[in-house]
Amino acid sequence: MAETSVEIKTEQYFLLHNGKAVKSLSELVEVLKTIDDSIFSFHVNANKNDFGNWIKDVLKDFELASKIANIKTKEGLIKEIESKLLDTNKIEEVRADMKKAISEKLNLIKLIREAVKDELDKLSKGELSHGFDEILKKEREIEIREQKIEEIEKRIENSLTESNWKNFFAKEFLHGLAIGMLVTVIVAIVYIKFFL
Repeated sequence: MAETSVEIKTEQYFLLHNGKAVKSLSELVEVLKTIDDSIFSFHVNANKNDFGNWIKDVLKDFELASKIANIKTKEGLIKEIESKLLDTNKIEEVRADMKKAISEKLNLIKLIREAVKDELDKLSKGELSHGFDEILKKEREIEIREQKIEEIEKRIENSLTESNWKNFFAKEFLHGLAIGMLVTVIVAIVYIKFFL
């Protein structure tokens, strides 16, 4: 599972009543699964929730701290912390999908530029270009890549919807990004068809 991005110093580790140190949310989950009830009750009881305070004060995750502030059972704490770790994983997957989609679009633009340059070189040398089949082939490749990119964008949108991260990327931003990239591709295709 992923971790929150907060790096903490050794003196900020959570020190359990039995002397064991915890330095991350995933370690805390593992400790909660095996911790003795008396140690758990020392840290979480009707008067306090040391784990919630540590998450708020050290890890600076105010949202998670607020969610677990009134939880008094190991199972409840484990469930909320694992949910947070799962959401963090989903965000990382969305970022990876976005990076992949952008990389594919940049590669596509590079291919188009190379094709245009080759055709311009042929024309400048006075050679007749017989590359229309090649252009049609490139257009088909572009259509396939656009379909793949649309699938990735749909997966990203679904991931954002499922993990309640709609505000992470505004719908208008994704649409604008997709339209901008599609316009670039269309301009390149038109340029190849009509100016080469």
